[in-house]
Amino acid sequence: MDTTFFTIKQLEATNIKSLESFKGDFNNMSVILFGSEEAGKTNVWQVANLLKRIPSAIVTKGKGKGEATVDISKGETNYKFQFSFTEDGKHKLTTYVDGEEKAITKARQAYIIEELIAPTLEIDKLINSTGQKQVDIIKQALNIDTVREEAFYKQMYEARTLLKRDLTNNPEPTKVDKVEEVILNDLLAEQKKITDFNLEQDTKQKVINYYLEISKKLDAAITNPNSDNYAEHIATTTNINKDIIKFITENLKKLEQPKMHKDLIAISKNISNAQYTNDNAAKYKTYLSSLGKYNELKKKVDEADIKVKDARNKLVSKMNSIEIPIDGLEFKVEMAEAGALKTELMYDGLEFSDDSVNTSKKYAIGARLQMNLFKEGNMAVFHCNASFMSESTVKELATECAALGIQCLFEVTSKKDNDKLKVESIL
Repeated sequence: MDTTFFTIKQLEATNIKSLESFKGDFNNMSVILFGSEEAGKTNVWQVANLLKRIPSAIVTKGKGKGEATVDISKGETNYKFQFSFTEDGKHKLTTYVDGEEKAITKARQAYIIEELIAPTLEIDKLINSTGQKQVDIIKQALNIDTVREEAFYKQMYEARTLLKRDLTNNPEPTKVDKVEEVILNDLLAEQKKITDFNLEQDTKQKVINYYLEISKKLDAAITNPNSDNYAEHIATTTNINKDIIKFITENLKKLEQPKMHKDLIAISKNISNAQYTNDNAAKYKTYLSSLGKYNELKKKVDEADIKVKDARNKLVSKMNSIEIPIDGLEFKVEMAEAGALKTELMYDGLEFSDDSVNTSKKYAIGARLQMNLFKEGNMAVFHCNASFMSESTVKELATECAALGIQCLFEVTSKKDNDKLKVESIL
């Protein structure tokens, strides 16, 4: 029979976990693994999946060695994989090709296994997860890599966050009206000129006052008969004092008389006003400097905003461009301005959750998604929990698998606690 995929013909296990002695004829068809909770249904799938992943502690507890054989075929091509495991975790794989007497080389074995292994997803995890975890499962299964876009977005977002923090710490300054600085040199020179003039007049007045004071004292000494020691003093000083007074009086007429002080109030007020103006001019300069720094920082924030949006759009665009090979199944990508990326799995416009899609439907969708992951030459075998599916859904999926040449191991848990493991055909 012409077929695209390899499927399991027969599977045997001895002392593998709960499978002390198991043999199942699958005949390259989808089957139901039926039994109680601890009958070993999942262990059968682990044996079927040994090519891809060797589970830990595989040997049945208390047994020194375990063995498993998986026969697969595609048309006329048959492979037999024989595994042996020891209690200490060591394992050995020997591969036979139908029609050849000896086991194949390790290099050839590795090549065959590489060709057989297909991308798979854990349907149970997909069903029982929500939100981003579901998305990550499908991204991994479909080999979707957005690490570069996410890293670039994170880098741009963090850079913008730092700039915004700086902008918060350096807010836009309060507007200050423009004020031109006043040159004080002329005003200060004028003030000094007036001050010097007034000092000059004060000096002149001091000289005059000095002579007047002497004249006054001398005159008092002459005219005051009650002054101390007058009788003795008058005899020797009267004529001298008169001569001095005469000399002073004559010379006072020759001295330049001081002029009236010039008013400093006006010039002082002008200087005060100028200083006030210059204080405001300095505040205006400080404002311009602060405003310049703010505008420069604001420009950087605006440029960072553009970079963040560009990085976000690239990431969202890549996520939205992903084509999930199931009609109605898609990603809904939302990116908040705060930077959080929210991606949800949607089905027919509704969240892929228990509230929107029943469990049976979710398992059926998961199974169909797995079917689409297999490529020609792969070992197209997958595992699906059918305990929550209706009988019609299981048969429908088995029919689809048969049409595609894919094999599904449907696991159904018995309601009884002592039902032994059975392999039952579906179609």
